Amino acid sequence: MRSIVFSCARFLGDLRVVATGVVAACGRGSRPRGGGHTRRLPRPFSTGLIALVVALLLTGVVRAGEAGTSSVPATQPRLVASTLHVRLQARRCATASPDSMAAAEAVIARRILALGVRGARVTTVGRCGIDVVATGVTDQRQFLATIAATGQLVIYGMGTLPLLTAGATFPYTVTYAFQSYCHAAKSPRPCILIVGSDLDRSKISVGRDTLGAPVVNAGAKGAGADRLSAYTGAHIGQHMAIVLDGTVITDPTIQARLATYWRITGLRSVVEATTLAISLTYGALPIAFTIVGGYD
Repeated sequence: MRSIVFSCARFLGDLRVVATGVVAACGRGSRPRGGGHTRRLPRPFSTGLIALVVALLLTGVVRAGEAGTSSVPATQPRLVASTLHVRLQARRCATASPDSMAAAEAVIARRILALGVRGARVTTVGRCGIDVVATGVTDQRQFLATIAATGQLVIYGMGTLPLLTAGATFPYTVTYAFQSYCHAAKSPRPCILIVGSDLDRSKISVGRDTLGAPVVNAGAKGAGADRLSAYTGAHIGQHMAIVLDGTVITDPTIQARLATYWRITGLRSVVEATTLAISLTYGALPIAFTIVGGYD
């Protein structure tokens, strides 16, 4: 800015010479051949001409100065951290107990910390609402998906049932009553192999496969690890569906016995993988919530 002011001052110092020259040229006018009198312009006209020249030249200087000081185009987008005010509402308010709301509040707070957002406020409101205030959020879509996801992971043994498409709604209703189907060679129904409580949270992380696609590394413990190992060893060539909140993530073919460690593939982005890993690491919400909007 200092250089622009200096340039303008130096320019104005020379401007009188330019303007005087213009007026002098106009003042001389055109001398007729063979002599005659010189026609001079009226004084008001010459004064107006000087003002016009000054205005035009100064406009050019100011515009050039503005162009020289603009380092970022006005149309270039900039990522600015923002403060979010979000309200979550339990989908079934009648089943929301004080204990389940307190547990949900704690899970949401841990998920927000895992995203690197500090100082967020998570507060239970009324019987079945939770308010979240978070500052410094740069990826709003990931933030909302992380705090609102129920995070109920189930791995089903699918036997010889038809393959399921990633992103589809899981079409079966399965309970632990069908646990015995995991031992059948050709099960007519899916069986539950792993639920969220069977996960070994110390083994959960985000990684990439040999092709660079995002994956979530996971592992099981206790009885869940034993069920998974027994089933995959007896059903090589069949498949098992990995389902989160009722949506199929992937339905891979079993290629070998799985023990306490495996990978969840079929994820579309690192953001999706990170959101899933956070949900699995910090546990599922005890009740399902819906984002009903922001608040003041």
